Amino acid sequence: MDNLYPPDEGIYRQTLGHYPTGVAVVTAMKPDGTPTGMTVGSFTSVSLDPPLIAFLPSKTSSSWAALRECGDTFGVNILAADQEVVCRRIASSGNDKFNAVAWHESPLGLPILDGCVAYLECRVSEVRDAGDHDLVLGEVVQMGVQRPTESLLFFRGGYGSFRPRSLAIGTPQLFEQLRFVDAARPIIERLASDSGHEITALVLHEGDLITTAAANDGSHMSRLRVGRRTPFLPPVGAVHAAYSPESVRNYWLSQLPKDATDEAQRAERMLDTIRERGFGFTVGHTVGRAIESMGQRRSRDPSPEALREFREVIRRASANYNIEFLSPQREHEFHAATAPVFHPQHGLAFTLTLWGHGGSVSYDTMRATIDQLVHTARVCSDALSYVDSES
Repeated sequence: MDNLYPPDEGIYRQTLGHYPTGVAVVTAMKPDGTPTGMTVGSFTSVSLDPPLIAFLPSKTSSSWAALRECGDTFGVNILAADQEVVCRRIASSGNDKFNAVAWHESPLGLPILDGCVAYLECRVSEVRDAGDHDLVLGEVVQMGVQRPTESLLFFRGGYGSFRPRSLAIGTPQLFEQLRFVDAARPIIERLASDSGHEITALVLHEGDLITTAAANDGSHMSRLRVGRRTPFLPPVGAVHAAYSPESVRNYWLSQLPKDATDEAQRAERMLDTIRERGFGFTVGHTVGRAIESMGQRRSRDPSPEALREFREVIRRASANYNIEFLSPQREHEFHAATAPVFHPQHGLAFTLTLWGHGGSVSYDTMRATIDQLVHTARVCSDALSYVDSES
C-alpha cells in the first residue's frame, strides 16, 4: 500500500532523509586573510561543458552570508568518512570554526581542508532564488582528488560511510557486456573476499580494454580502476586476443609497427601459451605500476601525445607478460593474472584479473592464487549459461 502524504516539513525531512547525500565544506578566504566556510549536503555536479557545480545554502544562514562577503571565488572540500569531527566543527556557529581544523592554502589562496577526498576551486557563475534557499552555480576553475578513500555520507539524520564490496561502471554503451559482468559479480566478490586480492572485470570496446567492475576483500577502498581504458595492443589484452575471433586477434597484432616482425612472432607465441595454460600473468611491479600510472594519466589527459607515450610503455613491458618458464625455486614479483569468462552463445564475455600485492611470493603461492582465479572464471562461465544473450 502506498504511503503518500502532503509535503509538510516533517514528512519532507523524513522522506528525503532516506536519500543518502555526500557531505562537503564550502570554503573561502575573508578580506582579512582568515578562512571561513560552511558544511553542505546539497553539493552536486551540474554540467560538464562548461564545468558547473552547485550547492544550495539557506537564505538565513550566517555562514552563507559570510561566504558571500568573500568575493566570487570559493572552494569545495569533499569530506572523507573519518572527517565527521571536521564536518561538525565547520557546521557549528561562531567565528573560530577553523581553530582546530587543519588546512592549507590552494595556489589561488583559498582554504583546502587537510585530508579531504577531493577539492574543487570555483568561481560564482550565478546565484538564483530557490524558495527558502539560494541556488549557487559555480564554474570549476581547477579540481583534483586529494585522498582516494571512502566519503562521508549523511543518511536518515546521521553521518556514516559506504564501503562497497564491488563497483561497476555505468556506461550505457556497454549494456550487453555489463549484463554478463553483473551476473557474475557475487562470484567475483566472493573471490576477492576469500583471496584477499582485488579482482577486476575487463571488456573490449572500441579498441580499448575497459575495467567495468572491481571488487576487494572490503578492508580497503577499491583502487580507482573502474572505468579505466587501456589500449588493446601487445602484450596488454593477450587473454582477450587469445580467446577472441581471428579478426580481433589480427587487430591486436596489427597495433604493432609493420617492421616489428620479432615482436609479432613473440606475440603469436604468447597467444598459443595462454591457450595452453588457460590464463595469462604479469610479473614485475615496476613495469605494472608504470602501465597503471599511464592509465591514470590517460583518464586526465586524452591527448594523442599521452596515448603515444602510453602505447610505448606497453610495448616495453612485453618481457614481463606471460613468460614461458618461471623457476619454481625462486620467488617472483607477481603483479597480476587474467583468465577468460565465456558465454555459451556469445563466446568470450569478459576477462577476470586478480591483482597481486606488493613484494615477492613463492612460485607455489603464485600458482595456487592463479589456480583459484581460473577456477572462479569457470564458475562465472557456468553462471553465464543462465543469462540470455541479446546480441
